[in-house]
Amino acid sequence: MEPNTYSARRRTSLRRLLDGLDGHWPAELAAVDARGAAGADLGAQAPSTAGRLRNRLHLSHDTASGWVRTAQALTDGAVSRAHGAVVAAGTHDPRPHRDRRGAGAGGDGSAAGPTPAAPGH
Repeated sequence: MEPNTYSARRRTSLRRLLDGLDGHWPAELAAVDARGAAGADLGAQAPSTAGRLRNRLHLSHDTASGWVRTAQALTDGAVSRAHGAVVAAGTHDPRPHRDRRGAGAGGDGSAAGPTPAAPGH
């Protein structure tokens, strides 16, 4: 098998695995929060799940709290999985993807896709 073909297939397989794990994340997070088990990995109880996420993953207050609230809403049925997927897609880093050379999608350092128009134009 050609190295590029192998690499492309491997990336696709890894993305599927990551997507599958991303699907389990809200349920696990909500379960830990509901049990008050944040910090159990250290043998202690953290004051809050969001606080534990902030400290362990170096997240902002808003990001950690948002993850916990979203996980609770998804597992409580307040938000459908389809709606959650749309919301999650909107929370990705808005900066353009860069490859290892610092180049954008076109390979010339430009951002991926067209530049959005300024508001009101």
